[in-house]
Amino acid sequence: MPLYDYECERCGPFRSWQSIDQATSPAACSECGKASLRSVSAPNLSRMEEGARRARQRCDKTADSPAVVRRNLGRCQHDRPAHGRPSPSRRWMIGH
Repeated sequence: MPLYDYECERCGPFRSWQSIDQATSPAACSECGKASLRSVSAPNLSRMEEGARRARQRCDKTADSPAVVRRNLGRCQHDRPAHGRPSPSRRWMIGH
């Protein structure tokens, strides 16, 4: 069950565990018991795994202006010249 944020008109913000099928339903305030509507909130990113959190941070940093990364990967095996021509009986072979 997810933890949702709600806003009570009298008592202010509070959190309540609700099943997903009741996510749009009002919840009773923990102090006064009045039905309160769910408030919009940011996701709780602190519960993410560290690798996923780092990837999310890198993505957010470069969302507006992505950096161009240039890295020499060396030669690819497909950049090498072919080792001769394929035999006439195997015309489908490219030569690697």
